[in-house]
Formats: sequence, C-alpha cells, structure tokens
Amino acid sequence: MPSSERTANPSTADERPLAERLLDAAEAEIVERGTTDITLRAVARRIGVSHQAPGYVFTDRAGLLTALAVRGYLLLDGAINAARHRVSATATGRETLVEMGLSYVLTASERPALFWLVSRPDLGGHSKDLEEARGKAVATLLDAVRAAMADGWQPGGSAHTLAALCWATVHGLAVLHGDPLRQLNDKSLEETVRSVLNALLAD
Repeated sequence: MPSSERTANPSTADERPLAERLLDAAEAEIVERGTTDITLRAVARRIGVSHQAPGYVFTDRAGLLTALAVRGYLLLDGAINAARHRVSATATGRETLVEMGLSYVLTASERPALFWLVSRPDLGGHSKDLEEARGKAVATLLDAVRAAMADGWQPGGSAHTLAALCWATVHGLAVLHGDPLRQLNDKSLEETVRSVLNALLAD
C-alpha cells in the first residue's frame, strides 16, 4: 500500500507520540485538500484530539508545515541513501546517481504532500531542524556526485554545480510526472527517469 494511503486514515488507537500522529494527519489533510486550506483544527479533528493539541506541539500552522518539511527532507535523504547502498559494489558512480535519482522521483510521487513542502522556500525561517535535514540531503548528493566525478564524469567540474544540476533534474521530473511526461513519450515513469538521467550523465 502506498505510504500516502497509509497516512490517510490515522488510527484513533495509535499509541505513537502525538507529534508523529499529528504529522501523519497533516500529511493526509494536504493530500486531500492542499496546503491553502489546512488548519490546526482540521488536523486535530482527523485523529480525534483537542483542537488545541497541534498548537501545543508545533506552536502554529507554520511550525506544523515546517515539521512536515523536515520529515520530507529526511524521507528523501533516506530514500537516496538506501538506493546508494543497494547498488552493486561494481556499479559506477554514474550508475549509482541514476538509481538515487530514480529513488528520489518515486518517493516524491508516493508522498506528494511532503515533496511539495520541501519545495517551499518560505517555510522554516531559522528552523535548525529544517536546516539540518536539508543539509543531510545535500551532503548525501554531494558525496555521490564526487564519487561519479572521480569515476570520470565531468572530472574538472564543480561538485556543487553538478549536484545542483542533478537535483534540479530529478526534482523537475518529480514535478512533471504524469500527463506532462506522458505527452513527451509513452515510457513508464521509471524508464523515463532512467533515460533522462543517463542522458544527463553521459560523457
């Protein structure tokens, strides 16, 4: 069952920490209604707690959305890290980047609310948690890009510039997945991501 479906009906018998349950409820609320109409009261109602509970945990709506953005960055970092460690020991640096990019796009398509929130530059303010979560994802990508450069991809380039190029590409593919990509070709999402990344990482 996709993760977005798992969060759509949080159990009233859920014994996990309140913060986690509220984040699940907020994610489901965004999937159903979008971010414009999300309220702390609606999130609380979804799991049957006091309408004041989200405010006690996250202070306000911005705090709740920022916490969800942190979750999103950690989820994406976990996904690309897992992909990096799944590849064969004989895989090239470029092959590893392709698998990481594919994992990013598939994870984003499974958890659209979290993906949308990591795209929000207005969230977080000076949130240390958000900066740390974003920094982890950046560090993971930079490590993989440097490995690909050492393996022969753009060896004289800037690791930061190439990492930005990779991130922009997979992020764009995640945004466009569905009808926009289908109008360009009749391949599956996985095939499209692989072909685009292979073209990007070609000599």
